[in-house]
Amino acid sequence: MSRQISIGVAVVACAAASVLAREARAQEAHAPVALDVEACADVDTPEVRRLVPIELGAPLVDGGVADARETTRATVTCVPNEPLQVRLEVRDPTTGKLLDRAITLEGVPKADQARLVSIAVVELVAASWGELRHDSASVPRAVGATASPSTRELALTSAQSREPAPAQPRWRVFVVGSARHFAGLPRLVPGGGISAQRTTRWGLALGADLLAEGGVQPTALGEVDSTLVSLGLLALVRAGLGPVTFESGAGARFGYAQLVGRNGAVPSMPVRTGSVSGPWWGPTAVARGLLTLTKRFVVVVGGELGYATAGALGRVEGAPDIGVRGVWWSATAGAGFAF
Repeated sequence: MSRQISIGVAVVACAAASVLAREARAQEAHAPVALDVEACADVDTPEVRRLVPIELGAPLVDGGVADARETTRATVTCVPNEPLQVRLEVRDPTTGKLLDRAITLEGVPKADQARLVSIAVVELVAASWGELRHDSASVPRAVGATASPSTRELALTSAQSREPAPAQPRWRVFVVGSARHFAGLPRLVPGGGISAQRTTRWGLALGADLLAEGGVQPTALGEVDSTLVSLGLLALVRAGLGPVTFESGAGARFGYAQLVGRNGAVPSMPVRTGSVSGPWWGPTAVARGLLTLTKRFVVVVGGELGYATAGALGRVEGAPDIGVRGVWWSATAGAGFAF
């Protein structure tokens, strides 16, 4: 009985030693990992550093004190002129190979950006380790053989890279139709023009539009031809949901108005007419939605609310004055291209 117990204990000890040996070899198979993260697209850097070792299943080492020849280095950097893209690089110290890729954060909620970056880093590190295992298994080695200096130099200078993701459009130009209403005008003033905007960092955009609008306004004594030309300047916050992007923001509109009076429909009652012109401007707030139908073709629908702090005012005898003044609102719709 004692001999059987001794044999059993020996078997258990050998199994435990085998498990420990495999774990030790697994630990030695991969170099420690150091992570450097550059602030890009407002990604939560501390959260990335917290999630990477969890997803990796191993702690990170301090890149500042670690030996570069024995450390797998993962780097997260910005892509120049692409605020919603980040570039990932992993350099393996054993083979000297460099793996890199670019990922886009456009349309990804801010709360999920750090996790997406962390998972991408771990996948690239795992790919580097996988290539190391593949090279070790597929290349035959003679016992006692050593790599020549030329072979080592070749390994240290070789690199594998992936093509970066296509650049996201930053400019959008639209042809739009509009309809505007002022508190001082009895009817809508239709028109149209051109609108352009440029996407910037942190999900913001800067926009401008140039519009020409006009129409006939009825009064108690006759009619008034109204002509308006205006330039709008805007700062916008953007939020994407698949092919749909919502924008809201504020800015100012600067314009020039001309009001020309005409006689009424009854010839026996002539009316003295005249014209009034002058600049108008005021603050404005906008909200609109963009639908991307193809990679380049986009449609837009929006609305605007503003207040004319200065404007052109015409006098109508015995009736309310008419003019470009007070609160205005407008609706716009159009289509254009992104590039």
